[in-house]
Amino acid sequence: MAAGQGTFGNPYDVGTPAGADGWESMYPSYMLFGEETRERDERKLWFFDQMHNPEPVYPFDLMMPESWLVSLNQYTTRVWNLPTALGIEQRIVNGYLYLSPNVIEDPAAIAEREPIFQQRARHYFENWDDIYDQWVLKATDCIERLKAIRFEPLAEREPDETVFTARGTTTAFDLLTGYSRLLENMHEMAYYPADSLAGRSSSGSVPRSHRPASRPT
Repeated sequence: MAAGQGTFGNPYDVGTPAGADGWESMYPSYMLFGEETRERDERKLWFFDQMHNPEPVYPFDLMMPESWLVSLNQYTTRVWNLPTALGIEQRIVNGYLYLSPNVIEDPAAIAEREPIFQQRARHYFENWDDIYDQWVLKATDCIERLKAIRFEPLAEREPDETVFTARGTTTAFDLLTGYSRLLENMHEMAYYPADSLAGRSSSGSVPRSHRPASRPT
């Protein structure tokens, strides 16, 4: 909050620390505060994601918050249809991750989403024990598949089998497919907490009799 003004600071006014000039070049343009979105961005509340990313996010590691952004936004909007939620946005300032929610304010749009949301949320709370048990199994399976991924160093030359079996690919291809499985595993796991947390966060809109009581949060 700006000192003595009683208002939050403008992200476009944040300066660059000494020695960090040009930090923007390490991040994709859609993650930065740009002039083309300035009018809109300045009307929104942006908060530092200190809980998940208390330190500056390395450019390569940005794949993680981008992954959960997709899964969380899909569950709050396309899956749960939270009546007033239209996902969140992310921005990077000096390497730090900031978030801002998008809110639906049109009464007609809210009214159209409410019955869909209530029906889907009620199903979760009425069947929470079974759904939770399934969630544990899915998450555990995802973790075990992650543990099974192996990356072997490439040898000086390809083994004889590459030639004598007319394999058609090389051990470098195995390295690439393993990396692809690693990324797919990360994206898959990002969906599971979004599924569970989005459902639990909707408890305020579901009758108390339908809320889960047998499982701790």
